[in-house]
Amino acid sequence: MSMEGEGYPRSLEPGSSLRLAEASISFSASGLLEACDPYGCVRARVRDTVLVEPVPGVLRPRPLTGCIYVEFEESYIHPGGEADAWMLAPYELAVVYRDTVIARLTPLPAKFTLIGDIVDGTLCRHSRSKLAWSPEDASSLLAPGLGLVRVRFRGEPANVPGVGFYAATLPLYTDGGSKIYYPLVEAVLERNVATIKSTSEPPLKGLRVAQRGKRPLIFLPTLTQPLPSQPL
Repeated sequence: MSMEGEGYPRSLEPGSSLRLAEASISFSASGLLEACDPYGCVRARVRDTVLVEPVPGVLRPRPLTGCIYVEFEESYIHPGGEADAWMLAPYELAVVYRDTVIARLTPLPAKFTLIGDIVDGTLCRHSRSKLAWSPEDASSLLAPGLGLVRVRFRGEPANVPGVGFYAATLPLYTDGGSKIYYPLVEAVLERNVATIKSTSEPPLKGLRVAQRGKRPLIFLPTLTQPLPSQPL
């Protein structure tokens, strides 16, 4: 059974199964739960219903980083001032029994990249995305395991090849269907640097938090990334 069209968090009862891209969960009628992704499987014996929740895509195959860097397929040339755009970023699934996380699964293979230089740079999970000007256009690019991210650019004219943002503790949002949304990301652009702030703000009205018991952030982390030098 695919998770396409299903809401979050989703209840999974004994005798059922699901698949999202390369992540799969099999839950036998006798209570044997097997959760697998490209990096391995977790097996557990569970008495009754578990929940499947979307979580930020930063912990598989192991917790190397708390951020995601989305490289644009074509660089974004910011004209100056304020403008919004949409991109896609990976998310993961958590299998939860009451208050215990049994497994974390990534529907998509994980790659990593370094933002900045080798001394002061930041390691992030790497993804690629086209840039879109509306949530409708971005939704047409969706594939299983990818969520929508609204980025608010403001500041000086700049060449932006991608956006990195801290994601580890963020709440994720849902429209009640299968779409997953990251909170609004703000990017302040100066001549050769972008300061990216993660927020808890839903990117659209009418969304709800997709994870049970998740609360908005108090501390809003920022990430600084270099931008290509501009010609004089």
